[in-house]
Amino acid sequence: MTTLWMLSALLAAPAQAEAPLVLVEAAYTEASLETALASTEWRVRHDAAVALAWRDHGELAEELWSVQPQRTRAGFLRFWGGIVDDPAASPILLDRLINGGEGYAVRHALVDAIARSGTDFDQAFVELMPSEEEPWVRAAYMNSLRRQPAATALALYRIGFEDEVALVRAEAARSTGWHDDGAQLSRELTAVLSDEDAEVRAAAARALGVLGVGAYFGEVAVLLSDRDAEVRLQALHAVERLDAERARPLARPLVSDEDARVARLAVRVSGE
Repeated sequence: MTTLWMLSALLAAPAQAEAPLVLVEAAYTEASLETALASTEWRVRHDAAVALAWRDHGELAEELWSVQPQRTRAGFLRFWGGIVDDPAASPILLDRLINGGEGYAVRHALVDAIARSGTDFDQAFVELMPSEEEPWVRAAYMNSLRRQPAATALALYRIGFEDEVALVRAEAARSTGWHDDGAQLSRELTAVLSDEDAEVRAAAARALGVLGVGAYFGEVAVLLSDRDAEVRLQALHAVERLDAERARPLARPLVSDEDARVARLAVRVSGE
């Protein structure tokens, strides 16, 4: 019943542009389509959703296979507005992520766009993320987890914390700080406070502060003497959030910090 490989082959041949509609009608009856859309298996649901999109929104589906993301001021690619925000776009974008053979920058943009859609993608990401070879795209998966239910997100965050690339570990820590159930990963965040990479340490400290995990105040406070200024800055923000009274005396030595940002914040936190 699957249509994915057939649809991809047809999309590669412009002369057969109307063939997907015929294929959908041949592959599903209304009853079988409805059953597939309610399946507990994400690939079955996905195949059916793709078929439905080609049947009911063929022009949109075709355009989604060719639309290109735009470069942001930060330098990465992102899909903005228009047809990408159409509720019918998500299954086609996911299909393109799986079967489109895109470069890593476009895959990164696709992961972001699918996650912003808020539709049925979480089980797909669980399966796709661990096999992604490009760290930049794995980081995009980590970022997307903030919008996913805990049952999906927490397991993938744990994988992210163990990633061999610091970029991915840092994004896992940042994203955990914004997840409603991120405090359940307090131990994992505390473990990466001692990560060899400064970006990871800073992200973990910030996340623990945002999540308000006061039990780990002491572990975060250790980073107030970190060799990296950004880590000291995020640690100071975090201890202030966790316990402003306990943070006050700890901030005083940082009033004369060599980094101006840290020094300014220390003046405010210490009350001097």
